[in-house]
Amino acid sequence: MSTNDEILTPFDGYKIYGFHQFESGPDAYLESAGDDDAQYWSLYGISANGIAWIADFCCREDAERLYARITGRRYHHNTTTNQEN
Repeated sequence: MSTNDEILTPFDGYKIYGFHQFESGPDAYLESAGDDDAQYWSLYGISANGIAWIADFCCREDAERLYARITGRRYHHNTTTNQEN
């Protein structure tokens, strides 16, 4: 049973970022990457409290699909400016 403290608060916006992992093991690190170089994509929620990770995906389309399920809207990404609309 859920309480008022457990009710999810909607985010003001969402972002999808691509990442590329370099190295492996304890020396591994991530860098943001464009779609051509990304190895996986992450969906983040943005609110007045900051940014929160929601989930990782092996392809951008899956991240966009979850965004659409959450918001009821299609995710628009401008590849020229790397900005969401």
